[in-house]
Amino acid sequence: MAYNIFISYRRSGGFETAKHLYDLLTRDGYKVSFDIDTLRNGDFDVELLKRIDECTDFIVVLNQGAFDKCFNLSIDKKNDWLRNELAYALKKGKNIIPIMLDGFAEFPNNLPEDICQVSCKNGPEYNQYYFDEFYNRLKERFLHPSPPTLYVSSVGLIKKDDIQDDLENAHSSHRKKTTFLAISILLIIVVIATAVILFLIDCSIPPDDISPPEKQEPDSVMDTTTETKLPENTAEFGLKEDTADLKSSKKPVPKDTLLTTSEQTKQALLKRAEESVNRGEYLAALADYLQYPSDGYRIFYNKALKLKNERNQNCDDEIIELLACARELAERSKNRKDIEQVNQELKNCE
Repeated sequence: MAYNIFISYRRSGGFETAKHLYDLLTRDGYKVSFDIDTLRNGDFDVELLKRIDECTDFIVVLNQGAFDKCFNLSIDKKNDWLRNELAYALKKGKNIIPIMLDGFAEFPNNLPEDICQVSCKNGPEYNQYYFDEFYNRLKERFLHPSPPTLYVSSVGLIKKDDIQDDLENAHSSHRKKTTFLAISILLIIVVIATAVILFLIDCSIPPDDISPPEKQEPDSVMDTTTETKLPENTAEFGLKEDTADLKSSKKPVPKDTLLTTSEQTKQALLKRAEESVNRGEYLAALADYLQYPSDGYRIFYNKALKLKNERNQNCDDEIIELLACARELAERSKNRKDIEQVNQELKNCE
């Protein structure tokens, strides 16, 4: 497997950040070389150099005291893996990206000659309290162009282009339904208005003579009430219960009665998202409820917690995927409390 990114770190002090970066980059479609302890046996392994050769970007996680071993004469240089990896990457002209954690103030002035060039390299400013902003800057400004973006959904990984096509189809279908409903309402209004105008014209015509009109039988009396036929697809907009009584009556239906409110729409979309059983239904719901990212966040987050409880608090790939999607929706809504909440759950799954 060819790698895009190589992550070098000190196990003492840098492992957690390196692991978190590995998880996020892997989720976003990068091929990352990270956990290579199995290669660190005896001499500097040829396979390790091969992995660095394959990579375009070389991330080095620097915690406090990361270069202390470089100045310890009692430690054989061959056993200082971070130094060996960094020196080889510099020699091969890789894109070196230093990640300076809290406590790492600056590069020492007297670094060994084989790694001294790292002090001239730039990396994104690290902040553990605003990790998402740091991670986005890392991808957008320092890493080479990423592979095709992948999204995590309840049906697995889907390419961004595929989702875009499906979303456009879903929106197109929704627009057609809305247009049909609007035309139906307009036709109803035109029919009612025409009936009223004809009635008024008929009432304004004077009789031909002054003789009293003949008494009409009850059966011949005109029924001026009009039965209004509602569009069959109003149930899709959450109006089935609201319009049931109107259908049974023979009174004209006010225009505003057929229009769904924001809250009714929200509830209908959330119900569709929760009850979706296949990819098409899920994407159709996704196209609509992304207008309410905070509600979408609760769907994925609560579903992840439910599965976690059913599986004795054990995290698997499905739960991690649901939490990752919940975090994406929390970031869309910019709700810091939700972001911290889902990040804590992801950390517990590590």
